[in-house]
Amino acid sequence: MIDFTAKFFGLKLYEAAQKLAYDFGITQDKPPTKAMQEKQSRKNEMQKIKEIEKICFSALMAYMKLLQEWMVVCAPKTPEDDVDNRFAEACHWLSHVEHLVDTLIGGDSYERNEVIEMVMTDGKLKKLQEHLKKQRKERSYEQEER
Repeated sequence: MIDFTAKFFGLKLYEAAQKLAYDFGITQDKPPTKAMQEKQSRKNEMQKIKEIEKICFSALMAYMKLLQEWMVVCAPKTPEDDVDNRFAEACHWLSHVEHLVDTLIGGDSYERNEVIEMVMTDGKLKKLQEHLKKQRKERSYEQEER
């Protein structure tokens, strides 16, 4: 780790060791305290939460963009036209997905956590990611046919 830190930050080995010791609350004569270990554990937990939030945000943004596109591209041209299933899906979900994205962007931590919990329950995030993947495959297949 010292070598990596030295190369990453452009430091000498001793300076890299000092930086690591400072960052992790380690002194030369004793290991990290329980408080420092707990602080690091909370920091790691916060990083995990932020990563999950990024993944949720990314999936919701991709879905929102897809729904917005479908609202335009798949809309019936005349009242007699059949309604495309993609247009119906966009009509049904777009405002809800926009609300979720807005909450992840501007909501407080409690509101963002509620959105994350909702998206993560019952495998909804995985299902959404699979749905997006399927749509991307169908789109590329349609483009190849043209």
